[in-house]
Amino acid sequence: MTPEFFHAGLAAYIAILRDVSDDYRRVMVVGHNPGLEELVTELTGLAEIMPTAAVAHILLPIEQRKNLADGVKGELINLWWPKELAQ
Repeated sequence: MTPEFFHAGLAAYIAILRDVSDDYRRVMVVGHNPGLEELVTELTGLAEIMPTAAVAHILLPIEQRKNLADGVKGELINLWWPKELAQ
């Protein structure tokens, strides 16, 4: 758990993600808006609405998280809204 994500802005999300060990192939971020929507927009170039309990799957074109920098654009693989997850 990373309490810094509570009401965090984009810069905090990016800084924390850069420090996550590359030993982990996948990272799940749970946070709050508007920071999460800003993160999805920054990482994909797509302005997506992220309601409470939405899940976005993003594939990033980097080998190491420390290379997560301005201008790195990933692919939004899928975006699930709560109603879809409840089915």
